[in-house]
This record gives sequence, C-alpha cells and structure tokens, in this order.
Amino acid sequence: MSSQINARKRVKYNPQSMAVAIQMVRSGQMSKRGAAKAYGVPKSTLLDKLTGRTQEIVSLGRKTVLTPAEEKALVSYANLMCEIGYPITRKELTFEVQRILNIDGRDTPFKCNLPGKDWFSGFQKRHPEMTFRKPMALGHERAAVTMEKINNWYTGVYDYLQTNFPDTYKDMLKDPRRIINADESGFPLSV
Repeated sequence: MSSQINARKRVKYNPQSMAVAIQMVRSGQMSKRGAAKAYGVPKSTLLDKLTGRTQEIVSLGRKTVLTPAEEKALVSYANLMCEIGYPITRKELTFEVQRILNIDGRDTPFKCNLPGKDWFSGFQKRHPEMTFRKPMALGHERAAVTMEKINNWYTGVYDYLQTNFPDTYKDMLKDPRRIINADESGFPLSV
C-alpha cells in the first residue's frame, strides 16, 4: 500500500502541444515557462526535451507487431467479410495474423506467432471502427435442410404465383432476378 502512495503519477499532455511549445521556444517567440503555461505542458518535461535529456517524440506502449499498412489491410479484409455476410471472429482474425507472420518469418513475442487476447484488445482500441460479434448458431430446422424440402419450397412458390398471378406468373419465372428472398443474404454467382 505504501508503494502506491509514493508512486509518481504520469503527467498526461498532448504530444502536439509539446511539439508546438518546443518550436515556440526554439524560434525565440516564447520563454520556456511561458510556452509550458500557454500550451499546458509540464515545464520540466519541456526543459528535458529542449536539452536533449529525453526524446522529443516518445511513443508510449509496445511497438505493434504488424505494420500500419498490414493492420489497415486486415481491417479492410474484416470489414469486407462482414459486408458480404461472413463476419470473422476473434479467433479467425488471430489465425489470419499468424498466417501473415509465418509467411513473413519475423520474430514476435507470440507463442507460435499466434496473438492472444491482449493483442486483440489493443487491435480493437487502435481500430474502433471495427466491431466483432459472435455469429448466431443455426437453428435445428435450418441445419436439417434436405433436397426434398428445397424442391417443396420451389413447388410452393410456383403454385403461389400460378394461383395469385395467373396471367403473369410465367413472365416472372423467366427472369430469376425478380424473385427475392428477403430474409437471407444473396450472393449472385454470375452477372
């Protein structure tokens, strides 16, 4: 408990504000104290950066395993899969990352190049535009589809059209684009 009381708190400041404050001091437009106060950055940190004791630009946290371009491609891939009706799960995404790392052959902190929950959590924070949902399991009646059930469905549609549209049902059936199943995703296999 005592170590928590004496622990130093990390002061948070905007890196862009620090960069502007450094520029203002170096150009001679402001004093060190004035720049620190005007841009809301700690004076001691500003002095450390100006004298070279610490780096001007510091990135917090670990370096990402994938490059920004690779992460962007992975986000695009996941979004595309979601758009076409095949959303990928966390497990599938991590296996995709493992495949990329195995092909590339780079060293990683992951066991067998397979990222874990912590990597995935960080990936989600870096890319909030992505959402992951658990796919819904198929119901028993949807999993037990047989050829006979499919043929009966088509016979039922044909009978319905013949009964309700006796004059035009043949024209409707000539163009299959006019029949739309609204409760499923449609994937045309030819143009």
